[in-house]
Amino acid sequence: MSSLFAALAVLWFGFTASAGAALVVGGANNRVVAAYNVNVGGALYDVTLQYGSCLGIFIPCDASKFTFTTEAYALAAAQALGSQVFIDDGAGRMFDSVSQNLVGDDVVLPDPYIVPFALGPSDFTGEVGVKFAWFYNYRAGGPADATFTETFDSLPVDVAQHFALFTPRAVPLVLNVDAGGQLIGASGVRIGDLYYNVSFQYGSCNGLFAPCDANQFTFTTEDSALAAARALDSQAFIDVGAGRMFDSVSRNLIGDDVVLPDPYIVPFALGPSDFTGEVGVKFAWFYNYRAGGPADATFTETFDSLPVDVAQHFAVFSVQSTTVPEPSTMALVALAMLGLLHVRRKAPGH
Repeated sequence: MSSLFAALAVLWFGFTASAGAALVVGGANNRVVAAYNVNVGGALYDVTLQYGSCLGIFIPCDASKFTFTTEAYALAAAQALGSQVFIDDGAGRMFDSVSQNLVGDDVVLPDPYIVPFALGPSDFTGEVGVKFAWFYNYRAGGPADATFTETFDSLPVDVAQHFALFTPRAVPLVLNVDAGGQLIGASGVRIGDLYYNVSFQYGSCNGLFAPCDANQFTFTTEDSALAAARALDSQAFIDVGAGRMFDSVSRNLIGDDVVLPDPYIVPFALGPSDFTGEVGVKFAWFYNYRAGGPADATFTETFDSLPVDVAQHFAVFSVQSTTVPEPSTMALVALAMLGLLHVRRKAPGH
């Protein structure tokens, strides 16, 4: 019976794990700032790295806010940091062997990254603190050329440390890249509690929406459109490896040049311009100035109005299914076999 459970686990977890590879995001100074599609026990998670105390990050520090609530799961998450996030991709992103690339690390003794799972008294002081698993990278300059994960007794709730925050992901984040290496869209973009597909299209509102009608816009308020524009910044226009540097090398984006990349707009309403009175598209936009522009930064904001017949780069969103992937046919067969064996064991004479 145990072998059947094992086979079923492989079928289910294998199906889930194949949904998307981990995307590690590098920030300024080539440091890890986040990761998407990190696989822990067959489920996908987003990871952000934050420095602070439990009281400051979770406000207040409460174990019910921790993603993982057992030592085993927290340890698996810490191990995933070592195998999927803090890695060398062979293209100048050396997040494993050169540990000073990690957020908060120095050459002598890099800081650990902790995954909280419970609150409890310290075995040494009796003070209530955060019990956690941690990932420690000693590869560069430390006392040992190795990485390790383990669980630790307790951290006072008001002491700052580097936290690895995991958030469950229902569908993988996938960047869509054309044969020329340009980013043309993405799927699995998380905005609030929903996931979206987005495609980048050049044209006028009249041409793309045929005709331009606010009822066809996915987002219908300024706040929601602005949230979508920010999601482009954090989940689409990101650096994830060689040939896919969609943040720091903005000319990889459709329509961008080295001098001044075009914005990507998210329409949310039609209305008269404050300047001309002409009815146009009101929108939020994402602007990437990182490569060759007047400032090394990205920004999002809302803008007054764009004439409906003027072409621009639109970010066209559509809601993506958030249904958990169903098991494959083989997994369903295994479930049926498990049910039959259970019935047979309960039958008289067995």
